[in-house]
Amino acid sequence: MWLPSRLYESLPWAYALIGALFFSGVYYVGAHGYGTLVYLALGVICVVSGLLVHRMRVNLRKNAAAEQQDLAAQ
Repeated sequence: MWLPSRLYESLPWAYALIGALFFSGVYYVGAHGYGTLVYLALGVICVVSGLLVHRMRVNLRKNAAAEQQDLAAQ
């Protein structure tokens, strides 16, 4: 599946934003019941996945740039 570059580049930030919305949903739902735990869990999952995707992309780009430099040096 192909995504436009602007959408593809903004996905980690969208995941983090959705996680923040789940965290703010905890205040809306209240501190009682199972809904709070579900919202907190989903918030953590979204924020962590956004950070992981961002970090993986940074590492891949760094490795690709290093490989290009190695090829150019040869």
